[in-house]
Amino acid sequence: MKQQVVGIELSSSEQYELNRNIILGFLRMKKKILVVGPLASGKTFLLEFLKKQSNASEFLFIDSIYGYEEYSPLVSRGGVVAAAQTVGQVCRSLDLSCAELISKIDIVVQTDQIGTINIIDAKLFNEDENDFEVFIRDSIVFTDEAAQILECTIQNVHKMIKDGKITPIKQTSNATLFLRKELMSLKKS
Repeated sequence: MKQQVVGIELSSSEQYELNRNIILGFLRMKKKILVVGPLASGKTFLLEFLKKQSNASEFLFIDSIYGYEEYSPLVSRGGVVAAAQTVGQVCRSLDLSCAELISKIDIVVQTDQIGTINIIDAKLFNEDENDFEVFIRDSIVFTDEAAQILECTIQNVHKMIKDGKITPIKQTSNATLFLRKELMSLKKS
């Protein structure tokens, strides 16, 4: 697919190269940049490009590929590029609503598996349904998962509900749902 930029028709690879350099310019302007996209969509590749093309010691690069990452510098200083699969992942890590996070960063960059980079002013970014689905999948657990988290039996989970030690977010005759965060807090205490 070809796009026109300032009256010049660009191929997809030329558009990709232009977008990478625009992001590099934002980084040099000390902007707070969040790169989001599914697995294998080029987030780490983009961060490696930015590291090589910039004075890497001046900037901070946070990549979720290396496991749990501390995203707090993204909201507290400029010249930071952070990569995650979703905005929601960063929100949960920082214990912020997505609206709060978006208000604290400058640029959201979306990558996809066909090599496209979309640059969005963070103030205009809308959290998509996929982020919500990932949040649900990562945050809500059934009774058997609750038992694994709490390292107990399903019967003990039911007893804890009855004793008021844990409160499900939804309970029907067929299923009981819990927030993973609450179970993790209970496990720590």
